Amino acid sequence: MVRSVFMAALMSLAVLGAGATAAQAEGREATKTVVSVEGVDFNKSGQVAKVYRKLKKAAYAQCDSGYKSSSAQDSLCAKAALSSAVSELNQPTLTALHEAKTGTAQSVYADNTKAKGVSQ
Repeated sequence: MVRSVFMAALMSLAVLGAGATAAQAEGREATKTVVSVEGVDFNKSGQVAKVYRKLKKAAYAQCDSGYKSSSAQDSLCAKAALSSAVSELNQPTLTALHEAKTGTAQSVYADNTKAKGVSQ
């Protein structure tokens, strides 16, 4: 089975969000990058790390607007694209690596059984 991850970024929004002019964003369209994970054994940390590097590289390349003034917005775009790709793959070892590298949790589980007024 061939598995791929698609990363899409609306570059015009990234450019406009960073304060660039509409003229700079004109003609920019949503783009897509494919990162193949065919044959990857997600139980092997070395392979997981390699996939993560590929995803990160693709995300940053995808979100590079080419405008120096947009670097902060480009970085936010890349981080969001990387998180989305990791989430889409839904591989626990990849998610754990991403969480360790970013210091964030992909999924949040709440225990509402102890909330006021909730019977068990």
